[in-house]
Amino acid sequence: MVRGMAVRPTARGFGIGGKLLSLTEDFTRKHGYRRLSLYTTAFLEQAIQLYPRAGFQFAGETSNPHGTELLRMVKALADESA
Repeated sequence: MVRGMAVRPTARGFGIGGKLLSLTEDFTRKHGYRRLSLYTTAFLEQAIQLYPRAGFQFAGETSNPHGTELLRMVKALADESA
């Protein structure tokens, strides 16, 4: 589970978010995990664009733990049938 990630607004557009996700994926694969997941909010428009480019897909699940709807996104890292 990617718990939290942010890029300062003035630093956006330089590929930092994608690099953070790539490093997280490398770490995850190295430790034998098969899937990454995260929650985001629909109003974080730049994140909503970044995550699919990084291979994440909306899982069709939402939650609302603190009054803000969260969207669950997942990325398979390995063939889960293996």
